Amino acid sequence: MPDTNMDYGAIKAAREGRGFCQKLNKKTGINAAVTVLTDAGLLRTTAAGYRDVIPCFYVNVNTDSDWVEFEIGYTVNADGSGTFTPLTSLFRVESGPSRVGTPPSVTNFPVPIIIDNDDGGAWTVRAQTNDAGARVTFGINGWREEI
Repeated sequence: MPDTNMDYGAIKAAREGRGFCQKLNKKTGINAAVTVLTDAGLLRTTAAGYRDVIPCFYVNVNTDSDWVEFEIGYTVNADGSGTFTPLTSLFRVESGPSRVGTPPSVTNFPVPIIIDNDDGGAWTVRAQTNDAGARVTFGINGWREEI
């Protein structure tokens, strides 16, 4: 029997090898200013004739007593430069004084984010932490489909 809790489009994309998990583990040094993250593994270029569908994201602050504020959006250029246009509200995730029992934050979008080449050259996260040593992990799952 099919899993009614899983979107058929996501399962089909995964089976066809069109799924993705853009990720960046334990990022530090983004405390001085809001920063568009262009790290390999997180930044994803768009492609003409295709759209990326993002139904969820994951974030975790890997250090004690720190926070991160971030949003997902697209940039004008494929290298992550140029104007950043946010597609989400500004999220904030904080860690407590002890990492014991602190779960990661997973957010599912009831209506997924859809980004195509008409939006910009790439999409990524723009973020800022409270401390230079704050370590943050991001994961964005989804799939690419033809328009």
